[in-house]
Amino acid sequence: MMITSKLAMFVLVGAALGGALGYYGKCTSGTCPLTANPWRGGLYGAFIGLMLGMSAPRSTSSTDGGQATVPSPFLTYATTPAEFEAEVIASDLPVLVDFYADWCGPCRALAPSLANLAEEHQGRLKVVKVNVDQAGELARTHKVSSIPDLRLFIGGKEVDRMVGAPDKAGLRAFARVEPAIAEGSSKK
Repeated sequence: MMITSKLAMFVLVGAALGGALGYYGKCTSGTCPLTANPWRGGLYGAFIGLMLGMSAPRSTSSTDGGQATVPSPFLTYATTPAEFEAEVIASDLPVLVDFYADWCGPCRALAPSLANLAEEHQGRLKVVKVNVDQAGELARTHKVSSIPDLRLFIGGKEVDRMVGAPDKAGLRAFARVEPAIAEGSSKK
């Protein structure tokens, strides 16, 4: 309902501005779409308002699964090289690292699956998130060029990487949940 009323406002404001342009800015040739007459200006203004309203960023809510609004106690965040060293490289557990950004749609879609994976395998697999906007140095160090960028570390060494947002089954396969845990525990 909220989206509909916001969209209606964009259309009404666009129509009003287009109508005003059509009335006050009359084109002498009559071929200008916005300024030929008030009716045509209003029609074009409403269309432009509709397009702007549909492309306007939407506010996030706590129910949309966005990682910026739904923090999970099972996820760990690293923003500095020292935190990354402590949480990922020095970890005794296999670590799945997610390089992400709050504004990234696929990253936001992947967030609930990562939180579920971290919760299901708590104590056997660690999921660490690195926000590339806040930790640019880490992103450069690890040569992250596209997000989401997933990395799997076992024994402090990167063993696999994936760019893009896999579905739940793909994420579990990438994380090698059972084999990675067995491999990680045999290196002790």
